[in-house]
Amino acid sequence: MADWVTTVLGAVGAVGGGAGLWSFLGKMSDHRQSEILRLRDDIEEFRTNNDKCTEENKKLEARVHLLEQATDSHIARWIKNSKRQMIWVNERAFIGIFAPLGLERDEIIGKTFTELLDPVAAQEVDLLDQAALAHPEVAASNIIKLHPLLPVMVIVKVVGVGIDGGLIYEGFAYRTNDSLVAAGIGAIRQQKAISASLEHALDIPTGGDS
Repeated sequence: MADWVTTVLGAVGAVGGGAGLWSFLGKMSDHRQSEILRLRDDIEEFRTNNDKCTEENKKLEARVHLLEQATDSHIARWIKNSKRQMIWVNERAFIGIFAPLGLERDEIIGKTFTELLDPVAAQEVDLLDQAALAHPEVAASNIIKLHPLLPVMVIVKVVGVGIDGGLIYEGFAYRTNDSLVAAGIGAIRQQKAISASLEHALDIPTGGDS
């Protein structure tokens, strides 16, 4: 027999018949109603607290957005983790590099440059990462066309430590004012820059201009 049935029958016997049963059931109903009201109060309190947290979160996101615009509005900037996956990108980088390729923000975070951009250009950026890691006190730079649809840009890489203590790669990009490179006839100069980046990363000679 179910426990609640045993409880009811026992209560009926204790209070002496039908009148006692109705009194008992009434008390049970009052108790349940009181419990429902208490739970509804708890739900309302949680909802209010959640609304406050959501509102505070929106304010903080707005402040971060304004700070990003104020500090990085004139140059594209992004950050990659130790696996070279994108973990942050500012508005200038999004608008100038990724949006023209039809990418949304949620398609950028967690991806590598190999997955996002031209594979050959991604390899050149990886060389810059290696150079920056080998010489963390020096900013490594190169002139790279990140994608056929994008203009030639100067890419600068530095290595740092994130707030969690892990390794991060910071990247910066801006349009070159070198008319020869911008016109696409500076291939030799660009190849020398790539060789220089590789030499800088490995810290060994690569043959100079030969």
